[in-house]
Amino acid sequence: MVPEVKGLLIDALKSGDYNKTKGHLKTVYEDSSSYCCLGVLCEVAGKETDLDATFVRTAFTGVGVVEGIIRKDRDDDDIEHDNDYSSYPPNDIRDWAGLTDEDMIKLANLNDEVETFQPVIDFIEANL
Repeated sequence: MVPEVKGLLIDALKSGDYNKTKGHLKTVYEDSSSYCCLGVLCEVAGKETDLDATFVRTAFTGVGVVEGIIRKDRDDDDIEHDNDYSSYPPNDIRDWAGLTDEDMIKLANLNDEVETFQPVIDFIEANL
């Protein structure tokens, strides 16, 4: 993982600004939003880069709206999904962060196994 991005992500995860969710990058409720650790990475990328990545509504589940990441092609007004799931960031964010597909799968799985971001933070610090 790119060291600067690693620091930004760890700081964001520790900040308390992001409620944790499982199974999706971001879940929006009437009065709040929750994020997977990779959804937080997408938010960080949106603040720190000129990557044109935004959350958009892709499906409804239970009480919340599950949102995935899409990317608007800079050359025209078409909107493309970078993947078929709302569980992984688009490839341009993966590449910016210096993550592999295997890294993202490990992070997503760990995120979904734990109740807080702390084990994810510990994993990132020790392994990425």
